Amino acid sequence: MFSALEDNNHLVDINTAVKNILGKYFCPSCHEELIIRNGNVRIPHFAHKNKSDCDDYDNDMSEWHRNWQMKFPLRNREVVLKLDIENDNSLFAENCKRIIRRTDALCYGYAIEFQNSPISNEEVDERTLFYNHLGKKVIWIFNMIDAYESGKIKFCDEWHNKKDNGGKYSWNYASKTFINYDSDDKDVTLMFQFSEVRHDEEDREQSYFERVTWAVNSTTDYQETNFKHFCTSYYPSNFTELMDKLKRKAL
Repeated sequence: MFSALEDNNHLVDINTAVKNILGKYFCPSCHEELIIRNGNVRIPHFAHKNKSDCDDYDNDMSEWHRNWQMKFPLRNREVVLKLDIENDNSLFAENCKRIIRRTDALCYGYAIEFQNSPISNEEVDERTLFYNHLGKKVIWIFNMIDAYESGKIKFCDEWHNKKDNGGKYSWNYASKTFINYDSDDKDVTLMFQFSEVRHDEEDREQSYFERVTWAVNSTTDYQETNFKHFCTSYYPSNFTELMDKLKRKAL
């Protein structure tokens, strides 16, 4: 994780904590003590001092993931959400594996997840249902830069209409992560980042992504989405456009 609580319950970012080596830090989710990991292999981050099953997201602490989180104010990063199991008698709450989760970002009622490492469709579904159950719409942003640049995902053509335009893509060996994706689900938005646009270190528009609007369903009885062909919208395509959509609750 990249943020933690100080003794005074004040939220602090890992970059600030690295400069203050004498500080004591605690997990925002379980409140157990954290330590700073600042080695040569992985980027600086907080880790539990003792073994904990608090969460298992640490495998996605990449520079790409970190850069996305840094676009948001500290108060919007890694926000802890918790099920009220004492008052929630729903079947979902009864069978939920985790009653506490940390969003990568929480902004204007949207829980935003940045995904750089492989993830199962079961985990995607579980996180999505958790946030939806708490009344949050979900935005998934996946790093597809390598898949696009290596030719695994290929751009085929463009589509246009009066209100929008986008791209048509093919994906021969699509990940099973997205087999349950439903483009008609208004509570879930799926975005693929295909490239980075770098200008200078202070430019937070160093990204380009497209919103997935449609994907081919297979002919199985379960109608799973195979993503061999999918379409995207070119809007929103950068952070400013995304924030505009979030403010207007237009996603």
